[in-house]
Amino acid sequence: MSTIVEVVSGDGADWAAIAAAGATVVAAIGGIWGTARQARRGREAATDDLKKSLAAATEDLRLGINAENARIRRGEKRQIYARFLATVNIMIPAIGEVAVVVDKASKQLLARHRDVVQARFDMLTALMELELVAPDEVARHAKSVASKLGSMYDEILEHGDLSSESPQEGPHKKLLNAMRADLEGT
Repeated sequence: MSTIVEVVSGDGADWAAIAAAGATVVAAIGGIWGTARQARRGREAATDDLKKSLAAATEDLRLGINAENARIRRGEKRQIYARFLATVNIMIPAIGEVAVVVDKASKQLLARHRDVVQARFDMLTALMELELVAPDEVARHAKSVASKLGSMYDEILEHGDLSSESPQEGPHKKLLNAMRADLEGT
């Protein structure tokens, strides 16, 4: 009960059957070729889609990493700026305490001078750290504040009192504004 095409009969070759079998073979080969071509196109399209997807994911990851790095850098700057401002806020009253000591030959005055020297050292150390990370404008204003405080102390040493304005008036406000602008811009 199998279906086998009888190609040869008693009269010779059955050309119609041969042609039908040949057409079937050609159609089968064409089908296989078409399927293979479609599969290749599908693979190429899938590869292109995967490449595009990977490129987009890589870009998203890069942007996320850059944003995280900027956030961390801003946080580090904020700490460095706060440390410098804290040393300035220690230096100001230390200078003031030297000015109010009545007996200029007392041990109390010597202790106050030591406090100023330590505060000045801490402030200059914080200033150097600030200069490593701050833009030029912030560093320039920070140096101006440190210089103003140094001048105030020198004035007390020379004249015994303080007649100049506090750095809180001019340089300090400029410094704070420059720091804010830097932190908002990064």
